[in-house]
Amino acid sequence: MRITRQTPTELVVEDSTIWISLLCSLAALPLIYTGIQAGQHKALLGAALFILFSVVWVRKMTFTFDAMQRVARWNGRKLLKIESGTIPFDSITGIGTEALSGGSSGATYRLTVLTPQGAVPMAYEYTGRNDAYAALRKTILEFVKPGAHNAHTASDPASNAAADLEPSIRSLLQQGRKIDAVALLRAQQKLSLADAVSRVDAIAKQMKPAN
Repeated sequence: MRITRQTPTELVVEDSTIWISLLCSLAALPLIYTGIQAGQHKALLGAALFILFSVVWVRKMTFTFDAMQRVARWNGRKLLKIESGTIPFDSITGIGTEALSGGSSGATYRLTVLTPQGAVPMAYEYTGRNDAYAALRKTILEFVKPGAHNAHTASDPASNAAADLEPSIRSLLQQGRKIDAVALLRAQQKLSLADAVSRVDAIAKQMKPAN
């Protein structure tokens, strides 16, 4: 995920796996040549598999934040699916971070646009490091709500960091993804597993409607 365009009135963020598809297509070329020239059917089969993989893995998500019209327009494309939508800036409550627990290999991340109706993922895939996404998240949030991030963290950065993360934790819990919520909290707060589980449980308890 990266910023592909940034002006005072527009911010475009894109996440794409087209480069993976391109590599697979390039890998298929020598196999096709060998298969045709030498009549090796196994080479042609291998080329077909590379081409199939390149088609299956085509994924692209683009978010255009328009400061003039105060809307975020998004569109996503993957195999057999094209989708799009518009989110008014006034409906954006924050830019969240989602983690996907990878067990011993650690967690991978993606950003989301948080709204009262739920989180809108900004990527199909979970990729990248937490620190890199933290900087991107700050840039997007500052564009959508100028000054809000700095005003929120200026008074007490340490304590506000946890509060700033809570919307993302709540979003994951609403999706039934407690393990990923714990992984996100541990990565950002450097907590032990027990402490992270305890804090996530406390947030989950607050989310339960009172009887």
